[in-house]
Amino acid sequence: MVVAARAERRKRTGRGLDRFLYLVGLVPGGDDWMRGTEKLLHQAGVRRKQALAVYTILVILFTLSLTAGLLYLQRNSPPTSLVGGMVAVLILGFILPKQVLYRMVRRYRRKLQEALPIPWTCWASCSAPASAWTRR
Repeated sequence: MVVAARAERRKRTGRGLDRFLYLVGLVPGGDDWMRGTEKLLHQAGVRRKQALAVYTILVILFTLSLTAGLLYLQRNSPPTSLVGGMVAVLILGFILPKQVLYRMVRRYRRKLQEALPIPWTCWASCSAPASAWTRR
């Protein structure tokens, strides 16, 4: 019998930011979103304990500010355009911060590659003759 790996849930008894992350984790898909975001934050070189909570709070505040701006700008519009605009705002509110995070990951990787004294490809090709890399 195969047992599937079970994802750990966040503690309900946490304080402050941990409790906030627990509440976000209760939303369907919230745990997966936070797990992926935490992985991207680590890849971007952000390894503070509170980084995920701060990022999550900023994403929610950004989305809420976009929503408030839409409601203000569309206050005299028909409900159908308001609904369409709301969907667009919610999508943008979650996609734009993720795109910034992807850019941070690329920049961090580029900085790490520039910091290496010899590029890996040069080292591999210079350290052994090409015949050593082929099967006989």
